[in-house]
Amino acid sequence: MAGRIRTFGGVVGMLVGAGACSTAEPTGACNGVLAIINAVGATGFSPDPQTVAAGQSVCWQNNTGTGHAIVANAGAFGGPLPSSGAFSHLFTTAGTFPYHCSIHPNMTGTLVVR
Repeated sequence: MAGRIRTFGGVVGMLVGAGACSTAEPTGACNGVLAIINAVGATGFSPDPQTVAAGQSVCWQNNTGTGHAIVANAGAFGGPLPSSGAFSHLFTTAGTFPYHCSIHPNMTGTLVVR
């Protein structure tokens, strides 16, 4: 479903003060998250770009045998994306957020929050 938002029953993540919560979670942790981005080997992310609404959680899932680390280019979010694991972040502010894997700099993506 490239380029589409996948919807499920609920949203994973929680608001902490005025910021957002980031968590590294085990495989399957993307269940219930409205938007899922998949790590594609060590080559990139799919879908790219991904567009979500403010207040939505985004979950990066990694079904590869290689660990990654999600890092927003401007430092707005980041965390580990372990092999066969997931990383999620709740986006509360609109904007365009380019990101990359700090382990594999050629892996880049863009998240648009409206």
